[in-house]
Amino acid sequence: MAWKVQNELDIPCPPKERGGCGSSLLSLRRTGHIVIEELVADIDKVMHDLHLNSSEPAGVGAGIGLTGQCSECSAIQRAGLETHKYLRLAARRSGSHDNYIYCPSVLDIQDDGLHHPGLHHFQKHWLHGEPVIVKDVFNRTKGLSWEPMVMWRAFRETTKNKFADETKTVKAVDCLDWCEVEINIHQFFRGYEEGRSHRSGWPEMLKLKDWPPANFFHERLPRHGAEFISALPFHQYTHPSKGLMNLASKLPPEVSKPDLGPKTYIAYGHEQELGRGDSVTKLHCDLSDAVNVLTHSKEVKLAAWQLKKVEGFKGNESKDFKKASRKSRKNGILESTTAILRDSCQGLNETRVAENAVEKQSLEPSSESGRTGADNGSRISGRLDMDNKQHIAAGDEIRKDDVGESWNMRGPSGGALWDIFRREDVPKLESYLNRHWKEFRHLGDELLDTVINPIHDQTIFINEEHKRKLKEEEGIEPWTFEQYTGEAVFIPAGCPHQVRNKKVNTCTRFVWQFSRQMYLLINDFV
Repeated sequence: MAWKVQNELDIPCPPKERGGCGSSLLSLRRTGHIVIEELVADIDKVMHDLHLNSSEPAGVGAGIGLTGQCSECSAIQRAGLETHKYLRLAARRSGSHDNYIYCPSVLDIQDDGLHHPGLHHFQKHWLHGEPVIVKDVFNRTKGLSWEPMVMWRAFRETTKNKFADETKTVKAVDCLDWCEVEINIHQFFRGYEEGRSHRSGWPEMLKLKDWPPANFFHERLPRHGAEFISALPFHQYTHPSKGLMNLASKLPPEVSKPDLGPKTYIAYGHEQELGRGDSVTKLHCDLSDAVNVLTHSKEVKLAAWQLKKVEGFKGNESKDFKKASRKSRKNGILESTTAILRDSCQGLNETRVAENAVEKQSLEPSSESGRTGADNGSRISGRLDMDNKQHIAAGDEIRKDDVGESWNMRGPSGGALWDIFRREDVPKLESYLNRHWKEFRHLGDELLDTVINPIHDQTIFINEEHKRKLKEEEGIEPWTFEQYTGEAVFIPAGCPHQVRNKKVNTCTRFVWQFSRQMYLLINDFV
């Protein structure tokens, strides 16, 4: 039996004698070709207008060339400067022109039209598949607090008498064994503020993903949703409904759209790489471009006795390690007996508890401005710096080669450590992972027993040791940099990336564009 299209949009259901109803229509829906043609024409016109008064040729890649570099940044890079107002050193690839990442302040790229030099400079890097960092994105907002406890209270107000169950428990991921656990939401946020540990003293790292659910974000947290959109730089790309260059905003209402966010990720973290149970987002690759904003971070310190136990457990193999990190969990529900670090730390005295209260005050963003820029959200007290030196003396030091010189130039460390690989390095990255995948752990903290695609499986995190081996064997390395509070990281589609949380932090991610690169990546996802 052949289906026959009655008109451009409908297929009639077969008659009853052929198994149909004989009356209904199968309606076809698609993004019309006329809309796409008009959209492409509009983009071509915009790109042409951007280069009318420029000696550079118009078109995709103009100003950078397929193998060239941004002319505005080349002089700075040739000078070999480690830091610059608009650039951040993120790699040390030999003979490469893209070791620096363009990182302007939001105050230097005001969204006042398509002809603004800041947008033009952004496009030069973005069209070449390079990540971009924009600093101080909350400096032009109303200063709404992104502290998780504040968000939770706002969430309770909007869900009162409507979604009571959503305010009691949440599902989080335990980064030790990557199993989903259920936890009282208040306990989770107390752990965010004060830290959680297993009974042995091993830090407990939990991640809360997509809270509140993205499809209800603006309903549950309307003020935060509006503030987040207003804080996003480059609204021509990032505004969800008005962005001229945001292809997703141009899709007709009847077209089914993917989940574009915003999504909120709230996670615990630790300054040093533990080796097991680290709070990470594992290596993966997105089909769409995205922007990730670190909205809040703070440091939760470990007690001296706990640091010694962590050092003792680090070198142990699986059996001893699992014994050391055993937790109280019943039917996937975390018990309150392991909840708060200060309640389970036998070595803490009343003086130490009082110090924790002082630390909490010193790590909070300024209540007057509400700003969460790097100078506010990442600042720690002089006393805390002294404690950190003591921890280093106790054996917490990381070799300089492991972290790179440029990471520490801004003083206090950032809230998250990023690794973003270049698109052109994907074949070599896959080759390395296909040789070494048996050395990585995932569910239940067990070694992987199978891999389908080492990038898209999202089961691998490349630690410092493997990053060194990757450079030795394949000659590639990622852009590696720290993200500070109030910074927006733009991730190009097709660039594999991973994140390690160095502090407890809250980040909000917004998928904002179907890029032309998407059509080149579709085969990798099917």
